[in-house]
Order: sequence, then structure tokens, then C-alpha cells
Amino acid sequence: AIDYSKSLGCMGPGEKKYDSFSDGVTFPQPGSPISETAEVTGTPAADGSVIPGTSPVSDSDPSGLSGTAVAAFIDITKYSCPPDADCNSGIPSECKDISLAGPTGAAAKYCYKIENTSPDQNICEIEMTDPATGVTESLGCMDSGDVEYKEHNDGVTYPSPDSPVNEPATVTGKPANDAGEPLTGAEPVEDSDASGLEGIIPTISIKKYSCPAGSDCSSGPPSACDDNDLTGLAGVDAMYCYVIENTSPTLQLCEVDMTDPAIDYSKSLGCMGPGEKK
Repeated sequence: AIDYSKSLGCMGPGEKKYDSFSDGVTFPQPGSPISETAEVTGTPAADGSVIPGTSPVSDSDPSGLSGTAVAAFIDITKYSCPPDADCNSGIPSECKDISLAGPTGAAAKYCYKIENTSPDQNICEIEMTDPATGVTESLGCMDSGDVEYKEHNDGVTYPSPDSPVNEPATVTGKPANDAGEPLTGAEPVEDSDASGLEGIIPTISIKKYSCPAGSDCSSGPPSACDDNDLTGLAGVDAMYCYVIENTSPTLQLCEVDMTDPAIDYSKSLGCMGPGEKK
């Protein structure tokens, strides 16, 4: 009950008066609706004077309040990205939301997508933290459906192969009204998401074969070649064949150069994908 009363004086036939009261009136907790009855009384009168012998009149009417939980939700997705990825207006396809592998010690970057996924609720005092970078960033307020993109790369590098990193970033906020004021009694919202980095040590291999002259090594050394020692008549022409393989499981290698000082031979092979042979 709100324990409210007010004297309205006199009212002519058909006259209406309007009143309101708000002090301490709040929506109740979910599952505990309230329904309170207001009453009005009056005595018949003429020219402002009560008519003798008449009985008072009255009426009552209930109205209630039902509380619902604030439907406020916030979402964060963390991405691991190459250092040149531009995440200011979206997340590029080369970024990964689970884990990204790269050469140990090379630079990398973390990007973040933060979204107010509430159906119709402002969220304010939003903060994003990521212990992987030591960053805490204030995002202010976000309306329902708003999306923010952030990126951080200070000190972010691929780890050693035996020490992958996978730390979650967290976003928090408070449901708020249109003026940006947190709603009284509304619980803060929070979400976390992890994405990591895996270190890879790049590797490459070369095998040199001794072959009879005229051997076709364009698709691999033929069986007549030997990768240890080939015996032939002195003075008869011979040749060498080479198999170069990018043995890195997930890394492309570029500026691949092969040299054989025994015959003063060198060749640039350009770039090679993971597992590719030339």
C-alpha cells in the first residue's frame, strides 16, 4: 500500500478531476505482482453545502503492477589475427575466433566484436578487459543492436610451440534508461570469449639426388636416381635433381632460395604453401 490520501473539495455533475502519485512506486520483483485498490467518497451537496439526510457515496477500483526481469544481454567475440588485419569496421576473414597459428615470436593482433544483443534495452558503463594484453577499455553506452569493433596489438606475439595462449576477454555493462542512468535494481550483464595463439617453428627440407644425364625430374626424381651415391663410368655425363619441401604444417614460406655450391648453382623458388614440394 502507498498510504496516500487527498481532499478534492466539491465536484459538479459530470465533472472529472485528475491526480497522480509516484513517490516510492516501483515495479515489484518478478513473480510478486501487486494489486491495490483506490477509493473515493463524497457527500451530496448543493451550492457547496451538504444536503441534510443524504448518505455518502463511494467507489473503488484496483490497479496493479507486475515486475519483469530486465531483458539485457551483451556479447563479446574475441579473434586472433595477423598483425596487419584492419578490424576497425569489421572482422577480416583471416582472423580466427578460436586459435591462430603463426611463427614463434612474430607479431600478431587481437580483435573484438562487442554487441548489445538485448531486444530493447540500453546498456551503459560498458567495459572490456583482456588479460592477454592488459587492456581495459571503456565503451560508454550502446543501444539495442549496436556493434563495436576494437583491436589491440601491443606486445602480442605468437608463443613457443609448447606454450599456446588462450585467454578470454570479458565485457561488462549495466542496463540503463535513455538518459544513460543505470536502472535501479537491474543486475549487471557480462560475457566472455576466448581466442588464442599457437606458435610454430617454420621448417623446410631439401633432398639432393644424383641422376643419369637426361633424367626427367619435373615431377620428382625417377627411380634411376640415388639420394646417396650413384656410380657410373668416368667421364660420362650425369646430373643432379633436388626436392625442396615446405615441411611447416600451416605456414607459407616465401623468398625460398636454393643453392648448390658444389656446382655453383642457385635458384629462387618464390613462395611455397604448407606441405608443398618443388
